[in-house]
This record gives sequence, structure tokens and C-alpha cells, in this order.
Amino acid sequence: MARCVVITLTNLFCPLTSVIEDQIRAALVGTGTVETYKLTYTFEPPWSPGDMSDVARAELGENGFSFDSTVTCSSTRRAGPHR
Repeated sequence: MARCVVITLTNLFCPLTSVIEDQIRAALVGTGTVETYKLTYTFEPPWSPGDMSDVARAELGENGFSFDSTVTCSSTRRAGPHR
């Protein structure tokens, strides 16, 4: 049976989408936890940099990303299944 994974991205054009997808695949399929899964994107509730842990924010900052924790994504579109 396929597992359903719902994730919130910053927006439809999030530059880290493929990185996040690869990490999900590695965590689920790569560890033998599941054989198949369906990935669905949602934009509700809106994501903001304040949702990140301090460690995640620091790691991304080391790779050239900076965040304004007061910014949120106001999109309410719901994307369909990705896989």
C-alpha cells in the first residue's frame, strides 16, 4: 500500500523542492520504511521561515540562504499529487 506524505512548501517555485523530495525519498524508501508513496503539496497553513528550527536556518544560511522570519506565504492554492 502506498503511503501519503503531505508537505508544505514556501510557494510553488520553492528552490529547494527537489532537495526536499530527495530527502523524503531517502527517508522513506531508502530506509525500507515504505516501498511506494504519494507526495502531495499543500500551502495551508502558510509556511514561514519561523517554522524552521534554528539548526535548519543556520545550515541553510551557511549555504547562502537568508530568511526574514516575518515573511509568510499567502498562497491558498492546493497542488495535486506529485507522485
